[in-house]
Amino acid sequence: MPAKDEIIALRIIYNEQYKDRPMLIDGLKKLYEKLKTKGVTVERLWDCYAIKQPEKVKRGAMAQLTDLVAMVRFEMGYTDNLAPFADRVNYNFMQWTLSRNAGAVHFTDEQMEWLRLIKDHIISSLSIEPDDLELNPFDRKGGLGRFYEVFGDSYEEILHEMNIELVA
Repeated sequence: MPAKDEIIALRIIYNEQYKDRPMLIDGLKKLYEKLKTKGVTVERLWDCYAIKQPEKVKRGAMAQLTDLVAMVRFEMGYTDNLAPFADRVNYNFMQWTLSRNAGAVHFTDEQMEWLRLIKDHIISSLSIEPDDLELNPFDRKGGLGRFYEVFGDSYEEILHEMNIELVA
């Protein structure tokens, strides 16, 4: 079983600024590696919750490391139901884009394409940094330079807002 301080460290993921999440993600990866040495995987943990509390557990298409965060949140009572982390981010993305598009400025098709890619990155990594836009799949679309062209001076604000709103 994970050490109590490792679980406590995971509890603070959502209390940290998104810029500090990479350090916490490393801790999450170390915890997961320790669990795997004991034969415990995200999939097996998820199955155990599904057996124990089937009315509260939603099946996901694919278990990811970030789903460990969903399990910790559920175990600590931050949420009443256990659902894949991707479901939470997708729902928050939908709400965020609807609220942003409700105003005078609407996202263009190209902007929405970028935002969907960023959402997918956040699902697997918990956050996005400007440097991440130089990596695959963003580099195929022109990387950080093209992102800046598409969003202008508000590009950092968009990333910051997505880091907060999608993971909230």
